[in-house]
Amino acid sequence: MNVEKKSLSVVIPTIGRKKELLILLDTLSYSDVRPLEVIIVDQNPVSFFQEMLPFEKYDLDIRYFNVDFKGASKARNFGLSKVRGDYVCFPDDDCEIFSDTFTYALKFLGRYPVVFGKCVDRDGKDSVIKFCHIDGELTKSNMNGRFVEATIFIDTKLMKKYLFDENLGVGTFHGAEEAYDLVYRLLSNNIVIYYSNSIRFYHPNKVVDYSNVRELRRVFSYRCGLAALCMKHHLYKKYFFRLLLVGLYIPILVLLNRNKVRYYCSEFLGLITGAVIK
Repeated sequence: MNVEKKSLSVVIPTIGRKKELLILLDTLSYSDVRPLEVIIVDQNPVSFFQEMLPFEKYDLDIRYFNVDFKGASKARNFGLSKVRGDYVCFPDDDCEIFSDTFTYALKFLGRYPVVFGKCVDRDGKDSVIKFCHIDGELTKSNMNGRFVEATIFIDTKLMKKYLFDENLGVGTFHGAEEAYDLVYRLLSNNIVIYYSNSIRFYHPNKVVDYSNVRELRRVFSYRCGLAALCMKHHLYKKYFFRLLLVGLYIPILVLLNRNKVRYYCSEFLGLITGAVIK
């Protein structure tokens, strides 16, 4: 089948955000890719949206589900179960797309079953992570800097076979690395994955306040996720390298920058805790 005739579904798990979600829907409506199915998985209390979202204003096929569970990976898998499109993507609820984001993605999907793009800030600079600036196929040795779950485009049937690990990701104890886990499993089964700089999403950069309690909890949860990932896939070198690096960094900070000590102690504890608690 010609890829231009294939349809795209967009699954958006959302929690705690109103304005950002509406902005994302605005940008989706500017895309020239049609048909475009949008599935909103709302993890907020029913009362969070005092009025129903104004779906009628958008030239989109929107389906809305309010669910009684928390967890980004679980919400993505739930939305995936409702998908009717040939391909699916999972943008964060504070993302925005560019008018050509989906157009570029579908061109690459004609050759690859899985494609990743990149996140940029308002100045066009990398956000979320430092991305590789060379397009190409992913391998286990070059995958770092070439994927973020919010930028994935994947064949729907393939995604339904692999799913996100619901024990990893925001909203769980092991609060990160669900994308690494998915990519690693796909590559282990010889699924070809492509990364392209031309597929862009806007995503705000997270500003880290090293003394904020919320940031301490977040880094603890994220490193629990990293530890769980490494234990699951026997990535012991990756795990012990990070553990050693943080362990050596803490005494240096005690001498040079005590404002960051609690943050990296939380990271160290997350690495230890995530490895022993399943």
